[in-house]
Amino acid sequence: MKSKYLILIRGLSGSGKTTLADIICGDSEDRVSISVDDYFYDEDTNSYQFIPEQLKEAHEWCRQESDTCMAQGFETVVIHNTFTRRWEAEPYLESAA
Repeated sequence: MKSKYLILIRGLSGSGKTTLADIICGDSEDRVSISVDDYFYDEDTNSYQFIPEQLKEAHEWCRQESDTCMAQGFETVVIHNTFTRRWEAEPYLESAA
């Protein structure tokens, strides 16, 4: 059986979380990275627009996306959010258990 990994990257804004996630995932189709920021990114216009009122919804979306990717059988799922408090990471850890 193939090993599966859930990697949580935490840090302040601008600390390199996305860069590290991109390095870990590389070009592998078996690896995926997800962040709350992805929720605010519009691929059609190639733009990012943070909307503070949607932050709770964005976190719920990120969690659901990670669950979906784990269920789809990705070898590695990388979540890169600030996770300033441990409780923010716990739902991801519980999903991986």
